[in-house]
Amino acid sequence: MKYGITFLGTGAAEGIPDPFCGCGICENARKKGGKDVRTRSALRLNERVHIDFGPDTFNQALKCGVNLRELRHLLITHTHEDHFCMTELNLREMARDRSEEPLQIYLTVPAYKWALTQLNENGLALLRDRIVEFVEIDYLKQYEIDGMKVMALVGNHRGHGENEQAANYLITLRDGRTLFYAVDTGYFFEQTFELLKPRTLDLLIMECTFGSDAIEPDAEHLDVHRFIAVLERLLEQGTIHENTTVVLTHTNHHDLDHEGLTAYFAKYAPIHVEIGYDGLII
Repeated sequence: MKYGITFLGTGAAEGIPDPFCGCGICENARKKGGKDVRTRSALRLNERVHIDFGPDTFNQALKCGVNLRELRHLLITHTHEDHFCMTELNLREMARDRSEEPLQIYLTVPAYKWALTQLNENGLALLRDRIVEFVEIDYLKQYEIDGMKVMALVGNHRGHGENEQAANYLITLRDGRTLFYAVDTGYFFEQTFELLKPRTLDLLIMECTFGSDAIEPDAEHLDVHRFIAVLERLLEQGTIHENTTVVLTHTNHHDLDHEGLTAYFAKYAPIHVEIGYDGLII
């Protein structure tokens, strides 16, 4: 396959189409397929590093033509099951031909503590047998991971853990470009804007869970209005510019399909926004 940053999944918790749902967006996805079918969000930075590991891992690897044998590092945004499905880790244990190195799974401290409490005997065996290794990371501390600089900023979205906020990852890629992966989050905390102010982003990948029907101001996800409000703030403070690649991901079965999102942002966004889809490579 072509290598690059690959969107393995671009849907929210229910995916599209939700198998129990008969709304217009889900029925449209069943009929049209293609870019309107969305599995739960996951991103492949390269063959060794992924962000999130949800319940669609098997299908995503099959659909996108990727082999996870070389995967060594897994950055987890938060502990909601659509982003971190621990039962899928058994796929690595059952592999007949795999690397002897454990798969390192990076979790913020509250996410790490919660995850350990959820493991049954089989899950603990994955750790004991070094199939996987959980690695605690602190918010706002920079780490070197596979030649990349990685920092977890505090996202405006709570996870299952006590005092757990989703990790929005600020990453300096191997080629020197700067990526901010803001999934999941509502409108950014002021601290996040301030931390981003002195930086210039080459890539911004950001959630837009809801559509044009405005959600509550304190919601822990973005709709199209707040997505644009974040863009305007980042433009104003110089964090993004006209050459920043902006990609929308993590969207649910709201009122806009892929074509509708494309038209909406072409009309209203202050800079170009590419609408992500499963299998997109940038």
